[in-house]
Amino acid sequence: MKLERTSLTRNYIDDDGYLVISKPNTEVVDFTIATSANVFGLKTDEKIVPGSWFEAKMKITNDGDVAFDYLVIVKLTSENNALAEQLKVYIDGKDKGILSEYINDEKAVIATQTMKKTDTAKEFTVKLEFVNDNYVNNDAHAKEASFDLLVKAVQKTGTTKN
Repeated sequence: MKLERTSLTRNYIDDDGYLVISKPNTEVVDFTIATSANVFGLKTDEKIVPGSWFEAKMKITNDGDVAFDYLVIVKLTSENNALAEQLKVYIDGKDKGILSEYINDEKAVIATQTMKKTDTAKEFTVKLEFVNDNYVNNDAHAKEASFDLLVKAVQKTGTTKN
């Protein structure tokens, strides 16, 4: 299995303090091996504001001879706080809830797919958006939220085909 980011689009604060939408960055980045690299291209000291969003298109490739299921998993790794409560997670355009909800394994899996031996590649898009809620945004000021985005492959076994 190979996991790559094929496109990254960001709505971020530019050097003048304005929210701007970037042109899609189509540089392919390999995330096959566990890494601390940020799938959304966020820098350590980069600030986000209400209305910011980051969208990564990911591609999974099956270079092997075995069918497998893959799971897309989100896990909040920092303390749950006002920022995590305002970061919305999307997979393929579908609202998967607020990041703060992913504090345990009960909701961690946000998507599952099967790849057959004959499937050369499948794609999915993951998006993180700072919800613009004027009533609670100030509570998130100076807060940090960290999370892991994991893709786990599990070999399909048995005689049942899906």
